[in-house]
Amino acid sequence: MPAAAKAKRVPMPSLRRIAIGVATVVIVFVAAPYVIAPFYRFVDPVSTLMLWRWATGARVEHAWLPLDRISPALPHAEASDKQ
Repeated sequence: MPAAAKAKRVPMPSLRRIAIGVATVVIVFVAAPYVIAPFYRFVDPVSTLMLWRWATGARVEHAWLPLDRISPALPHAEASDKQ
């Protein structure tokens, strides 16, 4: 085999390196909610739709309401969804 062909060969990653990479990704996905959740004590949570609107530059309005001002049908709608 010519020397130029040996120089161009890219080594395959080992199985151990792949396993470590996959394990790292899984650990990050599992740990992310536990890392993010404490911030919600100080910052109001946002929905994915709100994040999309902010990213696209659209207007975002969010009005917090006390529980006694929400529709009484809301708890019933959630309960019927679980059946």
